[in-house]
Amino acid sequence: LLARASLRVEEKNLSEAAADYKNSLAIARQEKNPVLEATALGDLGWLATHQEHYGEAIDWNQAALQLSRSLRMKSSSATILGNIAWNYSELGDFEAALNFFQQSAAESERSGLTGDIAYWFTGIANAQLALHDYAAAESIARQTLERARRIDNTRAPVPHR
Repeated sequence: LLARASLRVEEKNLSEAAADYKNSLAIARQEKNPVLEATALGDLGWLATHQEHYGEAIDWNQAALQLSRSLRMKSSSATILGNIAWNYSELGDFEAALNFFQQSAAESERSGLTGDIAYWFTGIANAQLALHDYAAAESIARQTLERARRIDNTRAPVPHR
């Protein structure tokens, strides 16, 4: 169901994707599979972001984050934190975005997710720019560029799964 839902998102069949994600969540809960449940919750957050339903995405992601943390799914937690930050940024709440981008970068670093760190540090710099903290934004942007060059990361920061 999760794979089919992801395919349906790519095909722009969003209502069918939502139904598959929700069915997957129901099955995960029925079968008492918390890893699958956390994944389905995060995927529902990703879908809501894709639909530009940022507040709803934050809600789904907060539920996914709570479960991921309880299961010590560090890489999932790092991604979810970053996706929450992205949603807050899209809502214009740059203080909250900055907080979640910082948490995501720290969690990514602890988990060894070097490619993702560049994503989240770019988000930190963008949030600082939006908050008119230009010196901090420039400093973190320079550090991020150097990190990205060291790992040859040219991807732009976007919410991801």
